Amino acid sequence: MICGARRSATSSLHYYLDEHPEIRMLWGRDFPSADALAAGLSYDAMFTSLLGDRDFAARDDAVVGPQAGRYAYLGWRMDYSMYFPHVLLNLAERLPELRILFSLRNPVDAIYSVWCRRRERGSEESFEAFLGMRSDAPSAADAPHWSHFYEDPRRVPMPVQRSIYAPGVSRTLELFPAEQVHAVPFERLTRETAETMAQVLGFLGLDPGYAFKRLGEVRSPSQKPGEMSAETRARLLAF
Repeated sequence: MICGARRSATSSLHYYLDEHPEIRMLWGRDFPSADALAAGLSYDAMFTSLLGDRDFAARDDAVVGPQAGRYAYLGWRMDYSMYFPHVLLNLAERLPELRILFSLRNPVDAIYSVWCRRRERGSEESFEAFLGMRSDAPSAADAPHWSHFYEDPRRVPMPVQRSIYAPGVSRTLELFPAEQVHAVPFERLTRETAETMAQVLGFLGLDPGYAFKRLGEVRSPSQKPGEMSAETRARLLAF
């Protein structure tokens, strides 16, 4: 399973792996409905023991059954899974031998890329307005860290909240052995694509010498209207 932050090359990683003859990456056409794809095989259902859910087994088999035994791996993308404990609990119960690929990116650059994609889709909001950070820090020395950047923690944009990877990664490592979890840094995947994919195959126990033909293709790229200001970058790094 591929998971990770938004705008961290999860689409490209999914696309590259789908080329491998021993890997079958599931796409939208493999699911009975768009809702099922978004639900990631229903693993985002509230944790009530999926093994006791008779309907779940039927839904799972309808997607996975036709591919069973034909490939070394069946895979899918579930970007948001590390942010929700109940999703990880469902996965750990149903798929204890799951291999997880974390596609992670410098969080400051990832947030900026999210904003760039919003601009491409018609938003005219500036990056600074999108972040909504306060311009004046509280003077009290004992003020909470977050209050130096936001007056109300409920107004922290979701991309900023999800740029803090440690809780999700820690939860994952509590539920799955470390040898079943592999980090794929965005910066390395985009700069040293062949070498990074060879490491991914090694993690999966497949021949790392497989020659991918799609590695020059980037999926879902975004265009930057300009560079982030140094002051804004410094504020995000401090946050």
